[in-house]
Amino acid sequence: MNGFHPCRGGPGSARSVLDDPGGRLNRILSKTAHAPSIREFAVFSPAIARAGRPGQFVIVRRDETAERIPLTIADADPAAGTVTLVMHIVGQGSRKLDELRAGDRFRDLVGPLGTPSEIGRFGTVAFVSGGLGVAPAFPIQRAMREAGNRVISIVGARNAGLLFWLDRMAACADQLLVCTDDGSAGEKALVATPLKRLLDQGEKIDRVVAIGPPPMMRAVAELTRGRGVKTIVSLNALMVDGTGMCGCCRVEVGGQTKFTCVDGPEFDAHEVDFARFASRLSAYREQEDAARESRPPTGVDSPSPAPDAGSVEAAVPPAAAAAPETRAAGGPGPSKASKRVEMPVRDPAVRRRDFAEVATGYSEDMARSEAARCVQCKKPACVDGCPVRVRIPEFIALVRDGKFAAAARKIKETNNLPAICGRVCPQETQCEARCVLGKTPAGPVAVGRLERFAADREMAEEAGGRDAAAASDPVPGAARRGRGRVAVVGSGPAGLAAAADLAKLGHAVTVFEALHGPGGVLAYGIPEFRLPKAIVARECAGLEALGVTFRLNFPVGPTVAVPELLKADFDAVFLGTGAGLPWFFGDSRRTPERGVFQQRIFDPRQPDESLPLSGIRYAGDSRAARGGGGRRQRGDGRGALRRAFGGRSGVPRLSAEPERIAGPRRGNRTRFGGRRRIDGTHAADGDSG
Repeated sequence: MNGFHPCRGGPGSARSVLDDPGGRLNRILSKTAHAPSIREFAVFSPAIARAGRPGQFVIVRRDETAERIPLTIADADPAAGTVTLVMHIVGQGSRKLDELRAGDRFRDLVGPLGTPSEIGRFGTVAFVSGGLGVAPAFPIQRAMREAGNRVISIVGARNAGLLFWLDRMAACADQLLVCTDDGSAGEKALVATPLKRLLDQGEKIDRVVAIGPPPMMRAVAELTRGRGVKTIVSLNALMVDGTGMCGCCRVEVGGQTKFTCVDGPEFDAHEVDFARFASRLSAYREQEDAARESRPPTGVDSPSPAPDAGSVEAAVPPAAAAAPETRAAGGPGPSKASKRVEMPVRDPAVRRRDFAEVATGYSEDMARSEAARCVQCKKPACVDGCPVRVRIPEFIALVRDGKFAAAARKIKETNNLPAICGRVCPQETQCEARCVLGKTPAGPVAVGRLERFAADREMAEEAGGRDAAAASDPVPGAARRGRGRVAVVGSGPAGLAAAADLAKLGHAVTVFEALHGPGGVLAYGIPEFRLPKAIVARECAGLEALGVTFRLNFPVGPTVAVPELLKADFDAVFLGTGAGLPWFFGDSRRTPERGVFQQRIFDPRQPDESLPLSGIRYAGDSRAARGGGGRRQRGDGRGALRRAFGGRSGVPRLSAEPERIAGPRRGNRTRFGGRRRIDGTHAADGDSG
């Protein structure tokens, strides 16, 4: 298994709409240095070249361990299938990208993202481009000129050596003004000075577009605010996933919280809170400086590393990696547990220092003892409580009899993601809530834990090369190929479940995912210590065995519209795109109180990182609080503890409601989480993780 996920649609699975002729996708065709710290890349990406619009951007990633970096689409040639990207080398991530040469390929390139620029006939439009802002301004300026506007282009930089693309800017402008801070080229002035002079002289300017460093954009905004000139700025905010899910790129615009990756990157300059924007941009300055100097920053404590989340071994919990099935059918049965067998967990003193899975899973004896508790109801209510109607008594009986591979196959007759569902499905409110033993002091049969055991045992045997006969059996319910072709948009729980069922019915299924790894909320929305990414990867690999093809870094809509999919390649499209943008407390668009952020900001569910995050540093001397008592909020608190947010005094829970959503088993692990609960006016301290 390689890194985040092994599922990659190869050239053989690409059809006309997917554009990967000869495996050239994401290849750097040329690289140009415009200054010691400015690089221009021409990259082969036909779909983005065709679909990209002025003002949009892409996210690139060099390799499996690199960060995701947003870069504006500075130019595109749909006929040649190329896009032009310009980068300023400022941090560790951009320095790694600069190591690539012509002929190399970006590991990931996704786009076009963001909202395109508003192009119209406004009259006279002035462009103020500072430093690297020339690159994103160029396609917008060209489009404005083509729309019939009179264009004034003001280009500035600190010195002549940092100026580039002056010929391009002049070609799509009626007037070009150049200035530098030191006077080495053009007028010696700040870039806002020529604009002020034009306005003072009575030049009628109908719209201003300012792109560059935040102080420059703020100065332009203040200059035009009292003159009634509509002013647009493009904000290059901190960004992680680029699809609106992480909430990292939030900015305050007109008293509302906006996301630059979805709502922007362009906003009305007179409504942007530049002070908050600048504060967020400087949040990790010390960490970047320390990375450049290769020294540990002050007040930082990274979590201890755990086993590689992308390895096969990490996908197999130790309790599941037991000896192969040896008990003959009809042999002595297991001893029946007198009460519900508890799930073994790692020592809190150890687990709070890493992101490895907390629950270690049943051993063979534990699983068989728990399975023996099932009374095998003639009319099993537990099946009615299961959304996919797994034949629960039948697979439990197989576990009881030591037929673990058969138990896994029985589950997969109706559920192709048992290792995931066994960990995160709310069994306590579904199948287990219907168990007749739930009315007794012993408690209901642990259906979810047994499902997890069967799935993990199957993975362990596959990893060890055992049970070859069972492994060679056809997948339960697999049907002949040659029926319809279906596109599944989104690789979260809904998309994966739909893809599995459709593939088993004989359809050719392609799953499109905007991020660089499949799983959706399973990968970025659930902490590693609850659901390891290696487990998600293994389940997705199982779908590939069914014939499902994964196309990653492919946002349907921006890149290819649904009607295009239906027209060119597919007979049907299933949309499983998830819940959408993050919501803040109260109204979804209301600006949260200062210091209170959407839950993903502090959580361990980063879409571009394979946790544990060895080598990643976090700001120290910070305190965090979580709102709510649900599963996500609990995961956020536990993740914040591991990331040393206020580790000395805990992570308070700000809620007057009882702990009710997450369920008792997860609640127990959270209460011993080293965090201070504040329920109304009461506080209690925990001691573990």
